[in-house]
Amino acid sequence: MRTAVALVLLTAAITGCGKGAGNGQNVAGGAGLPIPGPRPDASASAGQNFRQRYRTINIGTCVASAEASQARGGGAPPGSDIRGYCTCFIDGAMAGVSDDRLAALQPGPREQSVAEQCARDRGLAADFSRGGSGGK
Repeated sequence: MRTAVALVLLTAAITGCGKGAGNGQNVAGGAGLPIPGPRPDASASAGQNFRQRYRTINIGTCVASAEASQARGGGAPPGSDIRGYCTCFIDGAMAGVSDDRLAALQPGPREQSVAEQCARDRGLAADFSRGGSGGK
C-alpha cells in the first residue's frame, strides 16, 4: 500500500514538471485542475528570479495534483505532508541543474530517484530498492 501511495505521488510530482504539448504550460495531473501560467522560458534564466519562479510554479502544480488525487480517493493518505514532499522533490530535481537545462527539464531516472527518496523520507514509501531491504 505504501509503495502504491508513493508511486501515485511520484506520478503527480513528475506530471507537475511536465510540459503540455505545444502550449508552453505545465500540465496539471488531474482533470479539472487549473493550469498554471506559462513556464518561465530560457531567456528569463539571466534574471535572478527565474529559479524561484520555476520552483514556486512547480511546487504549486505538484501540490494541486496530489490534492486532486486525494480528493478522488487515491494518492497519499489524509494528513500526509504533501507540500513537504513536493518541496523536497522540486528542490532535489533543481539541485545542480543549470537554468538553461532546467527550463527544458524532462522527467527521467534522476527525478524518479529524487521522488522516491523524498517519499521514503516522509514515510510514504515502502521499498524502492531492487533487493527488497529497507524503506519505512
